[in-house]
Amino acid sequence: MYYQATAIVLRGDERVEGTGETDPAFFDKVDHFVLKFFFYYDEDFGLSPHPHDLEAINVLVELDRTDEGCLRIRVTRVEGLAHGVDWYSNILRAERDMVFPVRVLVEEGKHASILDRNADGVYTPGYDVNARVNDAWGLRDVLGSSVLMGSGFSATMAKPREDPFQLLPPDDAPVCGRQRSVPVASAVENLGRYELRPATSVPSCNPPGPEPQLLLAMMRFHRFGREWPAEQHESDLAKVLSDPRNFFNVISAINLRLDSDALALSVQGPGIDLTEVWLVPRGHVGERGWAAEALITPSASRWADWYVAMGYERGLTTQALSEEPEQEVDVNGFASEAGVKFRFAVSGKARWALLGYHFGGVRLGIRANGFTRLRHPRLVVEIGAGVF
Repeated sequence: MYYQATAIVLRGDERVEGTGETDPAFFDKVDHFVLKFFFYYDEDFGLSPHPHDLEAINVLVELDRTDEGCLRIRVTRVEGLAHGVDWYSNILRAERDMVFPVRVLVEEGKHASILDRNADGVYTPGYDVNARVNDAWGLRDVLGSSVLMGSGFSATMAKPREDPFQLLPPDDAPVCGRQRSVPVASAVENLGRYELRPATSVPSCNPPGPEPQLLLAMMRFHRFGREWPAEQHESDLAKVLSDPRNFFNVISAINLRLDSDALALSVQGPGIDLTEVWLVPRGHVGERGWAAEALITPSASRWADWYVAMGYERGLTTQALSEEPEQEVDVNGFASEAGVKFRFAVSGKARWALLGYHFGGVRLGIRANGFTRLRHPRLVVEIGAGVF
């Protein structure tokens, strides 16, 4: 295991010395920071196997002082990364019943990381992951058998973890303040103890074994040991940019839309997470007119999902008053739509084709006008980049 601070938000203008570990004034200078823990596995097996695997978790740590003047370290959020896609991350917003030291469940074969909030060895969606629950990757042990069942997580995909298969912290791990919630020196048999090293101490080299470039690419992707922490001054903008809870999702998707025989551009805003579903503002504009509506869908990133949308439409559909084309008039008012969306993730240079987004997709739906009486039903097709 390795660790590295990847982002630091300062209280004032004074910067941190080096990586911060040796700066005696670190507590006074820093408001919060992101600490990343890396897990190295010599082999990934199951679906698309390969030698070398580097996985990680992000821990958001906030520093403050109590009313009594004591220094306090608070873990407020832990994010288990899953296969390099942010939307698949297993995010746990820390609650008072969270057990320390933090337990991490490791996916069989593929090694995605999932936080175990109460250390019971069982992954529970909505509890061990309590943000973007429907989009979280979860614990899919079935991938170790080269099988992917469904686009969302199901309890049948995961096996419970037992104490003999846990790897404990180093013997010399310091204990600050209160005693640990769970003793690390368990009486049961276990896999031993891991060694924790700073990622910045690992020299750049050609690793032994097959496909060394694959490991180097994973290290570059995670910024493993390559850079000092990014420091920012404490301000509203700095906190937004440094907080891993926030994504650049002001425009969550841009799609080319075919509605009947007319083309339009569809643009989606940021989604509001209602736990069970996402609520997303959406607008269309084309040669004939425009529409503004709200879209509801269970997830932002699963490879297949249903959606419904409702709103106001002006001029995108016409109605013929007679057999003459000149007698057509615009249909304005309430409109609704329902269908399915198929998404796919991309990485590397292929993202240029999707305007820099991590996802592309195709949406197929049925649209109609009218509130109490549905009129002008037709097929609509969207293709483009983004989520939801």
